[in-house]
This record gives sequence, C-alpha cells and structure tokens, in this order.
Amino acid sequence: MFNTITVFNGKVMTNFSNLLTNSKPDLDTIYIYNGTSWNTFLPTSGYTTTSLKGFPTTLVMVQEKAVSTFDLTLGQDGYFPYYFGDIARSNHAIIDNANTVWIADAKYGLVSFASGQGFNYRYPNGPGSSTATAMSLQNDKLLVAPGGVNSGWGNLYIVDGLYEYSNSQWTNPRGNYPSIVNMDTIFDIVNVLVDPVDSKRVYSASWGRGVLEFYNGVPVKHYNETNSSLQTLNIVGYTPVWTYGLAVDESRNLWVTNSGNGVQKSISRKTPNGSWLALDFSPFVGTTPYLGQILVDKLDQKWIIIARGGGIMVYKGKTTAAPNSSNTKKLTQETGKGHLPSTGVYCLAEDLDGEIWIGTDKGVAVFYSPENLFNGQNFDSQQILLEQDGHVQILLETELVQAIAVDQANRKWIATANSGVFLMSADGTEQIAHFDENNSPLFSNEVKGIAINHKTGEVYFSTSKGIISFRGNATEAFEDFTDVYAFPNPVRENYEGPIAIKGLINNTTLKITDISGSLVYETKSEGGQAIWNGKNFKGERVSSGVYMVFCSSPDGAKKMVTKILFIN
Repeated sequence: MFNTITVFNGKVMTNFSNLLTNSKPDLDTIYIYNGTSWNTFLPTSGYTTTSLKGFPTTLVMVQEKAVSTFDLTLGQDGYFPYYFGDIARSNHAIIDNANTVWIADAKYGLVSFASGQGFNYRYPNGPGSSTATAMSLQNDKLLVAPGGVNSGWGNLYIVDGLYEYSNSQWTNPRGNYPSIVNMDTIFDIVNVLVDPVDSKRVYSASWGRGVLEFYNGVPVKHYNETNSSLQTLNIVGYTPVWTYGLAVDESRNLWVTNSGNGVQKSISRKTPNGSWLALDFSPFVGTTPYLGQILVDKLDQKWIIIARGGGIMVYKGKTTAAPNSSNTKKLTQETGKGHLPSTGVYCLAEDLDGEIWIGTDKGVAVFYSPENLFNGQNFDSQQILLEQDGHVQILLETELVQAIAVDQANRKWIATANSGVFLMSADGTEQIAHFDENNSPLFSNEVKGIAINHKTGEVYFSTSKGIISFRGNATEAFEDFTDVYAFPNPVRENYEGPIAIKGLINNTTLKITDISGSLVYETKSEGGQAIWNGKNFKGERVSSGVYMVFCSSPDGAKKMVTKILFIN
C-alpha cells in the first residue's frame, strides 16, 4: 500500500508502506520515476516513511524518529534525528522560502530549525496528548498521569511523561535531568499525587520505572530497586519496577504499592527523612501481587485494591508491624469478610463522614463502619438502594465504576467506563446530575479519573479522549462565616447567570428578602457556597433594588448578613 507521493525536480516519488500492508515496520520502499522507468531510492529504503514533500530546491522526507532533507541531486544535506536532547517523534515536515524546516512533532508540537538559530518549538497551552488517567489536585495545581496498563495489567509503554496545570498554564517535564532521570526513559506513569502539605512536591508512580519525586516541577529523586525498598520482577533479563498506588499519611509518610512476579514485599513506606521500609503481604496477596490504588483513611488504615479481581486488603493503622491476621484483612464477597458486590474493585474514596466508598464492576458499595474492621464488630459493605417509579434498584449495579470523588458538600462524583459521570447526593440515594457525550461537552463516556478544586468547586474529568472540567457549586466550607460576599454584585440588567454567595459554613441556611423584608428566595449552601438564580419563588427575575441575604449556621448559633444590588 502506498501512503505518500510527491513530485521533486521533475521526478515522481512515492513510498510503499509495508507497515500499512503487512503490519511490518522498517520495511518500506521508496520508488522514484524518472520519466521512463521506476527505481528504488536506496539511501532511505528499509525505514518507516510517513511523508515525502517536494519543494523547488529541496526534498523533505519524514521517517520514524528522523527528518531528512535532500538537494536537487538527491544528496542528503540535512538530518534531524534529535532536538532538545530528545529523540524526534516527527509526523510531517516542510521547508519555507527562508530555508527554515518546520516539523510537526508528537511531543514538542511545532518544531523549527533555521541555520544559525538552531531548534525552537511552539505548542498549544494544553496537555501533551489526549491520554489521561489518574489526576491529583492541591492548591490550584492539577497533575495528570497519562500512562496506563492493559486489561491484563501489562504495559502500554506510553512515554508522555507527566502534565501539570497551574496558573492557567500546562507544563510537561521533558528531556534529561543528569544524575536524576532521563524523562524519555520513563513510560506508563499510571498515578500521581500532590503532597497534601507541600503542593510543590509531587510523586508519580510508573508501571516499570518505579517512583519519581518532583519539586517545583523538576525531578529531584528517582526511586527504584537501587535506592529504596522497591523490588523488581523476578524474571531473568527483565527487571522493571512496577508501582501504582500512592498515598501520604498524617505523619507525611509516603506509601507505595509494588507489583509483579516475585515481589514478596509489595507495599513500601518512605518516611519524611527518606528511610524506606517494605512490608511482606504475601500471605494475603501471594508472591505475584497486582496492587492498585492505596487509600489512607482518617483512622490511618491502609486500604489497598488487589487488582485483577482480588478484592481489597486493609492494613491496620498506627503500625508497621509484620502483616498478620490480627492487623490485616482481605475483603471478599463473603458475608463477614467485606460482602463486596464484586472482587473486581477499581477505586476507593473516603467521604467527609469517614465512610469508605468503593467502585467495582458491579456498581458502588459503602463501608459505613470502617472503625469496626479490627474490633470484631460488623463492618460489611452495603450497596445503596434507589426507588424509581415504584421499583427498587441498586445504585449503578450494571456499571463499571472507575473513579469516585467527594466534593465539599459530601456529594459523590462517580465516573463510569461506559456511561459518563454521575453526581449523587451525600448518601447516594438521589441523582443530582448525569453527564455523558449526548447531553454535555464530555469528550467520552469512558471517564477514568476525577479531581476537584475544593476552593473553586471546579471538577476535572479525565476521559479516553482528553480532559474537560465542569464548574461545580460546592466549594470549601469554613468553620465561621469568612468574608461573606456575593458575585457578581451588582447584578446588571444583561446578566442571567448564577449568583454565588461565598465564604459560608457548610449547610448554611440562606433567606433572601427585599428591602421591606419580604422573602423572595431560600436555599442551603453546598459546602462554602450557595447559588441563587436571581429569581423569586414564582420563577420571575426580581426587580431592581437591594436584597438582603440572611445567613444562618445549621445550629442557628452563627449568623451573617450581606447585600446584593439588582439593576434592571
């Protein structure tokens, strides 16, 4: 199959793609027609060629990991396999009238080369690719892990690095950091964690290259089998370090899950001073463990997903003792042993009440009493029952739930593999919203991760086709009324959007009256913010004037008043 054709200096040139024909790379053949016969263009045959482009005095050729230019005699006069200390990932290239070569690169965007100026690159303010899985957000800083694993938990070999979104800018650490790491050797970054105390510090877990620690966006440590308690697979000639779960406890210890054949000590802990300890959980997960997410709850208990249908393991808090039956439990579908709806567990989340929500391939379940796990009392999970049109059904029973996030109103954002995102009430019994490809700008119904900016209420979704966000209304709540104000204020005649009252205590009651004291609207806050649409109980826009907003805490002990001016 021929994939590209051009005319250069009166000759026709085309490429026969063996990759497209027989799925065999590096076996392409370039043919050149001189007007009477076809011949092979020998200097470049045998490589995967994606583009040929003829210009008045230059032929530009793009092959896997390199761009070449040729003069009128077909002598090679330019070769660009590297730029910025990195291998080229070129897809297309041209040359302009000033002899500047422009390259479309999969990693660096639009790359240019001009004699005397060297290489430059330009790319849009966005992630380096549409690939996105796990996310973490602290202090307005969003981190995205673009790597992944396949259904059998094997590598996908995604080398897109790590994305950071802060101050309206996207960045991506690239290239070589001498004595630390060459980022171009790191593949399948499957998880990321922003330090909850110091948001300048970020950890990432890769399925093959261990754990990276970043500070201010720069790699500062690369943890593997040589400088930590992390272990490699026990396979001759193949020594990757498979890591996935990341969590920081209240003492700022980092906990990491470590997987693979022969990895006996499958969970490691790093203290703030850099000391590592590995714990042997083989009695519970075997000697070929596949471990996913790890969650440290308010009781310091460690909840660990056993991937590939293994259920959940919980390690007792406030201890680093050798795992045994008194400090470790494996949760299954059995009554008295967790009563999971399925051992295919994909995500964990702790809500504001300390309850543990789990997402499985058969919907959602909740551990309402995690404190009972090690005291002999009942701790089994329960599924949530919904009544709809006189029928009782289990919450998302037919959905594979890939992520759960809790907002400041304790509502649950639930990401599914096939049906988009659901927003449920705090107890999960009421559906507040459902977003999918058909009713929203959501890129894909396959949603892999959720991260919430609790200051602004913005909710980020990572999907199979990229990242998108939704401006939610639940923001971080305060212990006392703090700088209570409304926005926008004043409300002009041409404004028809929501009006936010901020700085509130969670579940604040708000009564809005006109200047004469007549009640026009009443609502409750979601976290630290309440929303008013500017209409009265009849659904009519209120008249011009000053409106009083009376705020009262749930117990009525704390009160606050603010004002909103309407101009119609």
